[in-house]
Amino acid sequence: MHAGQPEQACSTFEKWRAGELDGLPPGQPLYRPLAIAFNTFLAASIDTARSCNPSLLADTLAEMDARGVVPNQATFNPHAYLAYKQRNLPLAEMVLAELRRRGITPSITTYCHIIATATAAFRLRFANSLLAEMEAEGLLTPAEPSPANQVKVTLSAVVRGVLGPL
Repeated sequence: MHAGQPEQACSTFEKWRAGELDGLPPGQPLYRPLAIAFNTFLAASIDTARSCNPSLLADTLAEMDARGVVPNQATFNPHAYLAYKQRNLPLAEMVLAELRRRGITPSITTYCHIIATATAAFRLRFANSLLAEMEAEGLLTPAEPSPANQVKVTLSAVVRGVLGPL
């Protein structure tokens, strides 16, 4: 795909999907694994007007299912980020519900975006329950300095500061 050029990445994906790329039948993988193509499309879509489509994630997941492509953590991260960026708690909750329905453990990134979205919506008990999940899964532990760990520590401090210890 085309890193740094989200509209071109989406356009290339849509041409591939429609069978318009030279020498490739519709649905033929651009590269393996195919989940990467869908994940790249979803990530690129967040930076285009496509992010306004409320059914983008559901439609893409349905297409992945129809093609036998198994989504992974990275499939959901762009929409967790979009939920955070738009302060869209229903989207964040939908992402979490779909992860759980599929038996996929959210990544640290996904958890952090959903927790930040919940915190911004003053859903602190929900945010606190997600922090407890992260802690139970061993994801909320002191570690080397990194942006993800700084976010975890900051969110944990904010939520626990309001609600008290877990």
